[in-house]
Amino acid sequence: MPGPSQNVEAESIEDIVDMDTGFYPSEPMLCSESEDGQVPHSLETLYQSAGCSSPSDALIVCIHLLMLESGYIPQGTETKAISMPENWKSGGVYKLQYMHPLCEGGSAALTCVPLGNLVVINATLKINSEIKSVKRLQLLPESFICKEELGENVANIYKDLQKLSRLFKDQLVYPLLAFTRQALNLPDVFGLVVLPLELKLRIFRLLDVRSVLALSAVCRDLFITSNDQLLWRCLYLRDFRVVQEEAQTKKRSSEGSACDVPATVVTPPQPLLSQPLPPWAFPSQLTPSSRDYRW
Repeated sequence: MPGPSQNVEAESIEDIVDMDTGFYPSEPMLCSESEDGQVPHSLETLYQSAGCSSPSDALIVCIHLLMLESGYIPQGTETKAISMPENWKSGGVYKLQYMHPLCEGGSAALTCVPLGNLVVINATLKINSEIKSVKRLQLLPESFICKEELGENVANIYKDLQKLSRLFKDQLVYPLLAFTRQALNLPDVFGLVVLPLELKLRIFRLLDVRSVLALSAVCRDLFITSNDQLLWRCLYLRDFRVVQEEAQTKKRSSEGSACDVPATVVTPPQPLLSQPLPPWAFPSQLTPSSRDYRW
């Protein structure tokens, strides 16, 4: 079953892809792939159907698309993926409601309120008529919307969509999805915890020691992973490589210097020979008759 982000493209995909010739469009498929001057066709379709009149309107349209890319489905069967939900803006406040296939039994809502130059996004979760506030995010529309370019050319309206996608999904969408599954007593389906051990070790191997210790305090599973002996051996070999090289260099230099020093030859002491001493060895005992003595 195609996801929501795929439904946005379904009606126009035949216009931009020619399967017979093997031609594929160079335009980005997701907001995270966008560059200045290029936007996904889905964003262009949503913007044109929304009738935006302000930078805040344009920002909320992109926020809605990011929710669709993350798998959220607009609440209400009458809602079409190629257009903004009904009554999405009213009285200067934007309200969007969603459901997620991985979170049956719960629904999420985004309430976006312009405050001065900012747009404050409040994410709430509704489970069994109980509403919980989950996340709050503040965005500056002028950081992602070119105010003077509002018009038909959508590619010139948006900028830094890669940053917006990363910021919005990391700080709101994924935490909201994780919190929803936790509130529904469902196991995690994404994130570091559910990765295979091999991938966890590869990720841990890229971190510094302090980050590894911080991750080990998150939960029992990451604590067990952080105690892997192979991981710490790898970290030791990586972080103390200079010390090891210096130790090996000193060892080689000491061995080389030992080979260069000539061996000291110890000469055994010569035995004393008992030979008669010459007469002048005892001058005090010399007599006048012995001064003329010649050897």
